[in-house]
Amino acid sequence: MLLGVLLILFFACFFYLASRNLLWGLILIAAFLPSYLIRFEILGIPLTVLEGMILISAAIWLIKSGRKNLKSQISNLKNYREWRAAIGLFLLAATVAVFVSPDLRAALGIWKAYFIEPALFFLVLVTTVKNRVEAEKIILGLVLGALPVAIFAVIQKFTGWLIPNPFWAAEATRRVTSVFGYPNAVALYLAPIVPFCIYLLIKVLKEQRTKNKEQNQKMFFIACSLLLALGSFLLAIIFAQSTGALLALATVAALAGLIYKKTRYWAVGVVVLFFLIVPFTSFREPLSQEVLLRGRSGQLRLNMWGETVEMLRARPIFGAGLAGYQSAVEPYHILNWAEIYLYPHNLFLNFWTETGLAGLAGFLLLVLNFYRLGIKRTRNDELGIRNQGLMLALLAAMTVILIHGLVDAPYFKNDLAIMFWLLLGLMF
Repeated sequence: MLLGVLLILFFACFFYLASRNLLWGLILIAAFLPSYLIRFEILGIPLTVLEGMILISAAIWLIKSGRKNLKSQISNLKNYREWRAAIGLFLLAATVAVFVSPDLRAALGIWKAYFIEPALFFLVLVTTVKNRVEAEKIILGLVLGALPVAIFAVIQKFTGWLIPNPFWAAEATRRVTSVFGYPNAVALYLAPIVPFCIYLLIKVLKEQRTKNKEQNQKMFFIACSLLLALGSFLLAIIFAQSTGALLALATVAALAGLIYKKTRYWAVGVVVLFFLIVPFTSFREPLSQEVLLRGRSGQLRLNMWGETVEMLRARPIFGAGLAGYQSAVEPYHILNWAEIYLYPHNLFLNFWTETGLAGLAGFLLLVLNFYRLGIKRTRNDELGIRNQGLMLALLAAMTVILIHGLVDAPYFKNDLAIMFWLLLGLMF
């Protein structure tokens, strides 16, 4: 009863703010991505707070746009024609996957939360956000919303509070989970936000040079807050012991250093030094086990991918359908001591198994359009250095997702699906 009253009050406040200015609604959605953990039902339909905010924003957007203006408003978007085929194929494949699935109810829930609602969010975003300043407000909301999650994860490292698994909670084997149910969820959520945090920090430090004394104090406070956020994000990822996320961030940092002229020589030096020193340190063996997948988790993933490939050989076109992976892969399961996971812990296999070859193709087209447009814009001097910086941050965030996606599934979760479409929308 109390939860119901609180939800009504929250959604009433959200509706008021979003109806006044849809940008505020988008900022709040970005800030409250983990709110998918708060679940409820309306007329037997399961929903989350995150879904409620997206649906309210979409309803306001539809009412304000009007049916007559809606089609022309979408058609007149600058990049609409280039992206239409990719988005259409992606959503069509997901819809077909609902009927391929052995569990129609579960498949409809995934289709709604991971495909239709993120696409609605994308449409609202690309027709609402008009410039870099508005985009930065959404990014700031994303960073500030992630800060409490990261701080709680850091506190968990030293206290063990509310870690659901006894093995993860034990001091000797502790892995933080923050508000989520498992450690990797912390890294999957925080890692793509790190480039945005760095982008905002650099922007604030540059602007501080041109401000007066009073404004400088304000900018100094913002810079300290962003430094706190950056440190908390990195510590939370380290304490979650997510090697995939750390390697993704390290790879993106090295690539950024090599691409940027002023840091190119330093980046080359650091990379060379790393490969010269690490083989003679105690980090060599654990690092090689993780990178070469020789450890327990690596071997588990190799077996999982092998089982998945065998399953896909039997059903290469449509895969297993949404929510169908566990039952489809069961006949091919080799390791009796290991559970059958919800997804195959590889982003590309993940889309193939869930949405078939068409869904994988749609995903790859979306990513290809994203990078093509991003690279084109970073080379466009007319955009200005600030817009180019935003493009680089978006490219870095997506690259973190794709590299981490080689060993995990950074899409098939409510918050991660919205984050993926948020990156697409800001680049679009």
